[in-house]
Amino acid sequence: MNTFNRAAMILILLGIIASTIIGILALLFVPSAFVPLFSNLAGRLGASQGDARLRDLQLELTITGLILFVPSIILLLLELRRTARDSIRISKVSGSEAHLSTQAVAQSLIYYVDALEGVVRVKPRLQATGKVINVRLDVQTTPDVDVRAKTEQITQTTRNLIEERLGLKLNRLHIHIHHTPFPQGAGVPAMMRPVPANGPPERESARLPSPAVPAEKQNPLP
Repeated sequence: MNTFNRAAMILILLGIIASTIIGILALLFVPSAFVPLFSNLAGRLGASQGDARLRDLQLELTITGLILFVPSIILLLLELRRTARDSIRISKVSGSEAHLSTQAVAQSLIYYVDALEGVVRVKPRLQATGKVINVRLDVQTTPDVDVRAKTEQITQTTRNLIEERLGLKLNRLHIHIHHTPFPQGAGVPAMMRPVPANGPPERESARLPSPAVPAEKQNPLP
């Protein structure tokens, strides 16, 4: 939606909201003002305060006004915020205005992050506002990777791609890492096996045979 269409939609919504508020207030406090406009409702609108017919009419028109008012407020907020877009404005283009599709950004993230060692699959989710972008990466890795080091590597790769190569501003990055299962029948690597609390068992020292005792030393007395 271009700027003109957006401005027209905002003006229409503001007009509906203002008309609804004015109509409800006039109906509640000066219901007789509607008599010339609604001749067929003159009997009900001209009734005195507290009349059952007037109360029913006020309730009906108030509900109708709220039905128009609440969706208009929601549409207005969505139109003003515009949190999700199909294209992102590039910031580092002097003298011109350029836009990059979110699909192109997602494809670039898949290409560069998937090329990292230990990464099996990556699924990006983007949320852009203007030239600011929020990125969520669902990354599947092999089970033997160092999670902390791999997270740092993915973060650096994503930031360099978004800010340096594409000229965008990375606002928030969320990385969700999960591993592929270990192959069936594969044992746990020796370096990952738990060590007993009292430490590894000590090697038994080689025992030398005791020297033979001479016969005379065995029985020193005759």
